Amino acid sequence: GEYLENRREETVSAFLNAEAAGRFLGLRVMGKDARQNKKEILSYTQDGSKVVKEELLHILCQQREWEEEVMALFASKKAAERGACH
Repeated sequence: GEYLENRREETVSAFLNAEAAGRFLGLRVMGKDARQNKKEILSYTQDGSKVVKEELLHILCQQREWEEEVMALFASKKAAERGACH
């Protein structure tokens, strides 16, 4: 909470660059104020960790108004993956 307000860039960067448990914790903290942290939360859509994906899904299920943007993110990720295979 406090670090996200006072040292936002440092804190968000530390979460993103942490091990899976740290990224999970980061999502959990940012999810408490999901609207304010939307951009940062959505940056986790490419994360490969199961615990991170589960926490992300939990947050996204509570943010129904993000549905279009989230679907577009996942669609573009799939398109990029298909493109990388050819």
